[in-house]
Amino acid sequence: MLPMRQGGCVSRIDADVLIPGAGAPLASATVLTGGATISYAGPTTGLGPGAPARADVHVPVVMPGMWDCHCHLHGIRRFSLEDMLITPVPTAAARAAKDAEAAPQAGFTSLREVGGMGIWLVPAIEEGTVNGPSIYSAGSVLSQTGGHADVHSLPAGWVASACEDGRFLQLCDGVPECLRDVRL
Repeated sequence: MLPMRQGGCVSRIDADVLIPGAGAPLASATVLTGGATISYAGPTTGLGPGAPARADVHVPVVMPGMWDCHCHLHGIRRFSLEDMLITPVPTAAARAAKDAEAAPQAGFTSLREVGGMGIWLVPAIEEGTVNGPSIYSAGSVLSQTGGHADVHSLPAGWVASACEDGRFLQLCDGVPECLRDVRL
């Protein structure tokens, strides 16, 4: 994460290399920001007369934020569907918030969350309570009974009950149940 200037935004970032996202990388480049808006990204020699004279920060490389196109914010510490269902929701929510905060630190500015707590983290991120990336969330994971996201190590009735309690997993069999669970 970049160091912030008084007032909350970096106004000038100089980089040895700028990867613009389109075209070839640029050597000796600058990015100018105003709040959340990038006003310039290009060669340092192309800065206009109104640009700050000195950089607030100098970095080796600046590049566009990356997208993680398949993630789950379940707040579990090892991938286990059983852990997803038995971890208390408040504990999982706190962990998922910390996982969301870590994403921008790793260069991910957007997450496509394909099942988990991301749908509930979005308002907290947007209001500034939690730091995190833009999250595009699907909500609950959908699975058929006995399918990829059913928890075979737990009794079926317990799993069904946990699904009804909002544990971010929905078991649905057939078109009517799938339609119902998508609407939920």
